[in-house]
Amino acid sequence: MKKLILFLFATIALSSCTVYGWGDDSDKMPDHYRYRVKSLESFDNLNSNLIYKITGEQLTEELKKHPKAIVYIFTNGTDRRIKPLKDYIEFAKNNDYKLFFVMDGYMNLRQTLEELNSNPSPVFVINRNSDEDNFKPSYVSRFENRLNVNIIVDGKKITCFNCLLYFENGDFIKRIEEYSGTKPRKRITFNGK
Repeated sequence: MKKLILFLFATIALSSCTVYGWGDDSDKMPDHYRYRVKSLESFDNLNSNLIYKITGEQLTEELKKHPKAIVYIFTNGTDRRIKPLKDYIEFAKNNDYKLFFVMDGYMNLRQTLEELNSNPSPVFVINRNSDEDNFKPSYVSRFENRLNVNIIVDGKKITCFNCLLYFENGDFIKRIEEYSGTKPRKRITFNGK
């Protein structure tokens, strides 16, 4: 009887929990941010006050137009991010890179938007197709596949969370990890910073 009561209590307690980060969290996004999310129609005249839903195919075509580009796929508000977004903006500007910030979901969106207030930059979010599952590692991996980013470690493809992906004329060149999986990796330095 004690086990049954304990099981019922645990079931009730867990059923009221909200779990963030497993998917894109679009259903948990506050209403006052929803008006800012638009599907990307064109890269012309992007508004830094909006968030553009982007597909891997759209970004692939745009990357071909730039001799040097960096795509930063990141998780909002994570304490695992080593550098503030303004450092990436400054690095890209100083080194003639076109920079694309791509969020992997809407969790902690407020923190990213506050960070970009003082350094306006267009921001994108992975447009997860409704017919695809909402499990973050799956749709981030599909997005990377569409960018022709295939990172193989020990014979297995890995999904790179919080990575800088470098491209030249649309071709994937290399990645620099900030954080991937469960273990912190080497810190990124930009010109000694």
